[in-house]
Amino acid sequence: MADYYLIYQHVMYNIVHYCTFWMILTCLITAGISWRLFTILSAQSLGEDDAGLAWWVTAVWGSAALVFFLVGLLLN
Repeated sequence: MADYYLIYQHVMYNIVHYCTFWMILTCLITAGISWRLFTILSAQSLGEDDAGLAWWVTAVWGSAALVFFLVGLLLN
């Protein structure tokens, strides 16, 4: 019975570790893409009044990526 528990614990640890890695990687990629997208939009197609909105959305994406990164570190 103890062997099954150790196998279960090992499998669950690997699943959490693997998912955390991909969650961090996905959030960092998403933050980079959104940063470029909204800086391009604010520079090219939005007026000066609307550029603040693009920076605000970029800040929200970046903050979400940072939160997910920290949660991933805590779970790891």
